[in-house]
Amino acid sequence: MVNMSRNTVTKLVNAADVTELGKYHATKARPAPVIGPVSGIIDTWLEADKKVKPKQRHTTHRIWRRLVDEYGFTGGESTVRYYVRAKKQQPKDTFLLLSIVPGEAAQVDWGEADVIMGGIQTRIMLFCYHLALSGISFLMGFPHSRQEALFEGHIEAFHQLGGVPDRIIYDNMKVAVKTILTGKERIEQDAFIHFRNHYLFQADF
Repeated sequence: MVNMSRNTVTKLVNAADVTELGKYHATKARPAPVIGPVSGIIDTWLEADKKVKPKQRHTTHRIWRRLVDEYGFTGGESTVRYYVRAKKQQPKDTFLLLSIVPGEAAQVDWGEADVIMGGIQTRIMLFCYHLALSGISFLMGFPHSRQEALFEGHIEAFHQLGGVPDRIIYDNMKVAVKTILTGKERIEQDAFIHFRNHYLFQADF
């Protein structure tokens, strides 16, 4: 809980101070009582094989044979074969290098917070504005997330951070987007169009 006055609260924070929400996992990995105790050993051998010539790498049969001889493995060769095949088919991590220059981009979204106002627990909406390059964030509390709150949050962020970025990235919030079309095309709310045209920034959704 956070003690707050009834006035709108503005806070300037560094992105490193904002706690990342825990990721949601839809499913749990199935237990593997037989292969589980030796999976780390197999992973080590497969990783080492990447550094040697193909003819020197472990075959599935060789992995199974070593597990039986050296570690008393009681599972069948098919169990090892299934694990090795699944391991090799796992997608590799893919990274997209983003190049951003100062003042080019910011992100805007809404969050929620439970606060104490006048001794009463109250849920407020947080206008969250994040500069893409510096990582500096601006937060402002509102009793709602209507269009007037969105605009006021922008204006205060521009003032506090000393300027307007070239473009701002949004989720498909209804106070900004009227209709979602194919791809990145959107029909924006009229008031939102007037607002961004006034401040001369591009909106990306």
